[in-house]
Amino acid sequence: MLGSLQKTIDYDHQKISNFFNTQPAIYKLLDTMIISARGLLTSTLENLHEDESTTCRYMLWRTMYDYLETSLLLLLKTRIDEGYALLRMAAELARDIARIGESHGNFEMWQNRESLHHTEQYKSIFRFKVGDSKEKHIFKLYNIASIYGVHGHQTRDMQLSRIGEVAHGKFIRVIVPERSMLNALNLWLFSFFPLHVVASRTFLEKNANIDHSPLALFLELEQQLYPVLTEFKNNVRKHYPKST
Repeated sequence: MLGSLQKTIDYDHQKISNFFNTQPAIYKLLDTMIISARGLLTSTLENLHEDESTTCRYMLWRTMYDYLETSLLLLLKTRIDEGYALLRMAAELARDIARIGESHGNFEMWQNRESLHHTEQYKSIFRFKVGDSKEKHIFKLYNIASIYGVHGHQTRDMQLSRIGEVAHGKFIRVIVPERSMLNALNLWLFSFFPLHVVASRTFLEKNANIDHSPLALFLELEQQLYPVLTEFKNNVRKHYPKST
């Protein structure tokens, strides 16, 4: 514990800033992805046809984006369990947005989800469609995040490494290995595009009148950055042994 709340705020800010200062390439990559998603959301909003279902899906998408952004900051602070928990929530929202967009009946069912959540009909509809490559990826994310971020509660603590002692050996200093944080960041990076694509696809008809489809541009960026994401994953495995 750091004492006052201000000390915690200062510590968190310093930790995130230090990471980006020492990893400018990763910061540039993350910033590019964040800006592209914000642009996709803004373009969709500008061409939105107002009806209840569409408005609901858009607001859920905005919430999903907030979950992703906050998850990133938590992971960089090595709050891995909390970061994973938000990734699971983002996966759930992407799934629900996709299903709501399929029919007005699904939208009405979602509105009554509290009373229908455990019924066979609801569970049969509001599920991931693993025949779709993007949803299959999100389903894997959901399962991983559920195991480590929701049901585990000790993902971070189990990975703590001893780095020394203070106060005459009365206290042990521990830290989350950088490899563990980078593994979690890798999961975030490879989930970012599929989550937004699945949400955005439900607005294709609304954006049909746009000359340059925001989703098409977003998918193009995903293809451009995929080799970069793969290189990042390989570099983590090569330069950060599991013990560091």
